[in-house]
Amino acid sequence: MGVMAIGGETTGVVLKTKESGVYELDLGRNKELEKAAEALNGKSVVVVGVYKPREGVEVRERRIIEVKTLNGARK
Repeated sequence: MGVMAIGGETTGVVLKTKESGVYELDLGRNKELEKAAEALNGKSVVVVGVYKPREGVEVRERRIIEVKTLNGARK
């Protein structure tokens, strides 16, 4: 949480994966999703949403997931 970028070109929340790199998470200003993201920061998660890549200025293609649900992953 709390990621910043030049020109404000970020959703502010990122998901780092082992297999496919980094994605931005669009929480849609949903307070429940924001609380969940904060509580799960640094932990393994399961994200359900829609992949919506967008063109960027600093980053040619921003890899964004519009989040529907965000939960901790089971071990």
